[in-house]
Amino acid sequence: MYKARNSDRLTVGNTQIDQVRSFSYLGTVVNGNNTLQEEIRERIVKGNKAFSANRMLFLKATWCPENPD
Repeated sequence: MYKARNSDRLTVGNTQIDQVRSFSYLGTVVNGNNTLQEEIRERIVKGNKAFSANRMLFLKATWCPENPD
C-alpha cells in the first residue's frame, strides 16, 4: 500500500482516514488510474513464490511417477 502525497484529509467521526494510491481488495489491486500493471506484477510474484515453494513436489511428480506402466 502506497500513501498518496495529497494533503487532503478525510475524517469520519474521530477517525482520520489515510489516502492511498493503491490497495488490495479481495485479491485485486485497486488504484486511481485503473491500470493493470501493478496487478499483473503482483500475480507474477505470487505465482513464482507458489512454484518455488512447491518445486520439489512438481519435480517429483514429473521425474518419479508413482504408477509406472
